[in-house]
Amino acid sequence: MIKLVAFDWNGTIFADTNAVVRSETAILKYYGMKPTSVREFREYYDIPISKYWVNMRLNLNEYHREARKIEEIFVKAYEPQESLCRTRSGSREILNWLKKNKIPAIIFSNHTLPHIQKQLKRLGIFALFDAILARELGDISHMHQRSKDTKLASYVKNLKLMPKEVLAIGDTTEEIEIGKKFGYFTVALTGGYQSTRRLVAAKPDFIIHNLKQVVPIINNFKS
Repeated sequence: MIKLVAFDWNGTIFADTNAVVRSETAILKYYGMKPTSVREFREYYDIPISKYWVNMRLNLNEYHREARKIEEIFVKAYEPQESLCRTRSGSREILNWLKKNKIPAIIFSNHTLPHIQKQLKRLGIFALFDAILARELGDISHMHQRSKDTKLASYVKNLKLMPKEVLAIGDTTEEIEIGKKFGYFTVALTGGYQSTRRLVAAKPDFIIHNLKQVVPIINNFKS
């Protein structure tokens, strides 16, 4: 039986893929590189962000030297677009269903906590989450390493849940790998930050195209 559903934020609950692609293009232009596209972004995006930029043919040493500047350009381009983004299709339905069925929902994210909180309140879904596991402002650790896995694992441990009582949902291979690492069930959502091809290759337990499809997945665990 599923007792906790952990959602990624960007590209999973929050439909900001196009905004991110435009922001990455702003960085590319600053460094004299050609603009990217949604298709290219989905093929190369990864966490830590350093892996994405190496995939985009930026020298790793140069990346580490320029990491704060890259983050600065990204934030400047992204933030004005953030308040124009909506939720992914099916988000409200699954969150309301989880609340009605008394199954806790949380966010585990590489994004910053204040920004997630702000958008959740704007979108009217703040009360549907039990916790938000995210970065503090000024923390750019996501650019060099992964960390949301340990945040989620600690949260699950504190609740004294068994691994198979947790469902991890995300739009990238990172969430699939985190789920496999700790023994959680994994759901990959297409149409976000990574291509369907990459998600399939990571072998999640389930692949969905709309968050409403999570309902029958959870119901199947009850039978």
